[in-house]
Amino acid sequence: MNMEFFKNICIITRNSNEVYEILSFVQENTNVHWKCGKKPLEFIPENARALFIKKENDNFILLYSTSSYESIYEKYSNQFKIISFKDFNELIKLETIKINVNQNSLDIQIILPEYMKNKLTNKTLNNLKKGLKKSLRKIMNKYKDNPFKLFEAFDKEILKTKKKIISKLEEQKYKELKKSTITKRNVKIDNEFLELLKFVFYKENEYEILLNKLNSDEKILIKQVKLNKHSRNLEITYIDGSKEYKRIKDFIESFFKIEINSYRNLLIKGFFRMENYEFKITDKVCYYYLEDSYEDYYTTPSLGTLENSCMRYSECQDYIKFYEKEGIKLLILKNKNYDYIIGRALVWEDTIDIETNESFKFIDRIYGDDITIALFKRWAYLNGYAHKKEQSYTNKTTFVFKGKKITKKLKYKLKNDINTYKDSGLPYMDTMTYLDDNSNTLYNFYKNDTIELTDTEGNFEEVFNFYICDNCGERVPEDGVCWIGDTPYCEDCYDELVVGTCEECGRPILFDDSYIETITGGYICEHCWDDYVYCDDVDSYVHHLDAHYSKIDGCYYYYKDSMPENNSDNE
Repeated sequence: MNMEFFKNICIITRNSNEVYEILSFVQENTNVHWKCGKKPLEFIPENARALFIKKENDNFILLYSTSSYESIYEKYSNQFKIISFKDFNELIKLETIKINVNQNSLDIQIILPEYMKNKLTNKTLNNLKKGLKKSLRKIMNKYKDNPFKLFEAFDKEILKTKKKIISKLEEQKYKELKKSTITKRNVKIDNEFLELLKFVFYKENEYEILLNKLNSDEKILIKQVKLNKHSRNLEITYIDGSKEYKRIKDFIESFFKIEINSYRNLLIKGFFRMENYEFKITDKVCYYYLEDSYEDYYTTPSLGTLENSCMRYSECQDYIKFYEKEGIKLLILKNKNYDYIIGRALVWEDTIDIETNESFKFIDRIYGDDITIALFKRWAYLNGYAHKKEQSYTNKTTFVFKGKKITKKLKYKLKNDINTYKDSGLPYMDTMTYLDDNSNTLYNFYKNDTIELTDTEGNFEEVFNFYICDNCGERVPEDGVCWIGDTPYCEDCYDELVVGTCEECGRPILFDDSYIETITGGYICEHCWDDYVYCDDVDSYVHHLDAHYSKIDGCYYYYKDSMPENNSDNE
C-alpha cells in the first residue's frame, strides 16, 4: 500500500473497538514498524478519542489524544486531515483497489486485494470494465484537446468505479447471508438494551411500537443484540457468526428506521448516568441552592448552567428562604451514594392558569448540563408536570406538557404578606418574575404596576423603562427595542417583519414594501430608488453615477467592457 496515504491524517474514534481495528490494520497491512511516539503501540489507551498518523522524515509514527472532540478539531485541523472511522474504512478500500487503464487501447485491469478476491463474479467485473471503458471513451472524445481535463476526468471516473465495486461487495455479502437463511429468525435482544429503549422511548406507545418492530424481516441477518455497558456500545452478532460493535444511536436508526434526534441522543447518555444518580423532591431549598452541595465538577462530565447560577452563593441564602417560607419545593438530581447534586429545578404546585382558573404545576428553569436537562424533562413528562420550553429567564409563558407546546399566563398567590420579605429580600426569579405587591401575587407576565424580581442582590427593581412589542405583546427593555416609525417591536418580531434598512435614508424596509436590491446586496426603498438604474451585465441595480449608458442599445452597464462599443460616445 502507498504509505503516502497515511501522511498526516487524524482518525476520530468513538470507542476502544475502533482504536483496536485501526491498530490491527496498520500493523497487518503495512511494512512499517509503527510506534506510539517512542513507545510500543500497546501504550495507546482504550479511551483515545483520536489517532494521529504523522510522517517525520521517512518514518511514520502513531500518536493519540484523549481530549474532547471540540478541542481536537480546534488544535489540529490545520495540521491534519481529520476524518471519521467510517471514512477511514472507505478510504482504505478505495486505496487498496487498483484499476489500471491503457490509454491507447483502453484495456482495463481491476486488481482487488486478497480479502476481496473471489467475492465478485467475472461477469460482474466484466460489466464494470465495460461501463468504465464506455465512460472513458466519451471523456477522450470530449477532452481530446485538453490533456489536463482529460486526466482529471479519468481519475474521477476510476474513483466512481471503485465505489461501485465496494457497493457490489456489500450487495453480494447481503445476498449470500440471505440465501443461507432458510427460516425467519427472531432477534435476541438482551434485557439491558430493552431497558435502554424503554428509558429513551418513554412517551405513550413509543416503546410498544418498537417492540412490534423487533420481528420484522429487515432484521433477519441479525441474531443477537447485546448492550456493553463498559464501552457503551452494542455488540451485534450476525447469522454468519461475525460480530461488530455499533454506536447505540446509529443502530437504533438503522434497526428500527427511526430518527434519534438530539434530545433522544441525550437520553441515551442519560440512561447510563442514572446508574449513579436519582431524582428527589426536597424542601431543603436553601441547602441545595448553595454551591457547596454541588458535586465536584472534576468527577462529573459537566455541571452546565448549575455552576453559573447567580443564586449559588452563601450571601444569597437570605433571599432563598423565600421559597421555603412559601412552601415551594425543589427537584434535584443527586448522587445515590453522596449528598451532592448535578441538577435542580424549582417545583411550582399551586400556580393558577388565569384563562381557566385551574391549578397548573410545572418545574421551573432546569439548571444542569444538556444531559441533565433532558433527564428532568423526561421526569416531568412521567410525573405529570409541565416544564419550560426554553431553559432561560426569557420566554416565561411557553411550556411543554406531555410533549406538546402550550402557552400559559400564570399567577401565584403568596402565602405570606410581601412585607415579610422586604428586610431579607427576594431571589432572582426566572419565570414567576413579576410581583404585584398590592395583591400579594406573582405573575409570569408583565402587568401594570408590577415589580420585576430580577435583582441578584435581593432588591426590588421597579419596572419603568420598557416598551410593549406591537406584534407579540412582550415586554421589551429600553436598550433592546427596535423601531418601525413610532412603533416599538422586540428583536424577533422586527426580524420577521423587516428585510433590511435602506442604504440611502436608513428607513426600515418591510417584506411587504416595494424595494430593490443593489449589486452590493443592500436594499433601497421606493423613496430613494430614483437614483438607481438597472444594469443588464450584472443583472442588478447600480447607482447612476457608477453606471455607464450606451447610446447604441439604450441600456446601462456596470462594466465598460460589457458595452456594445467601448468608446466615449457610448457614455
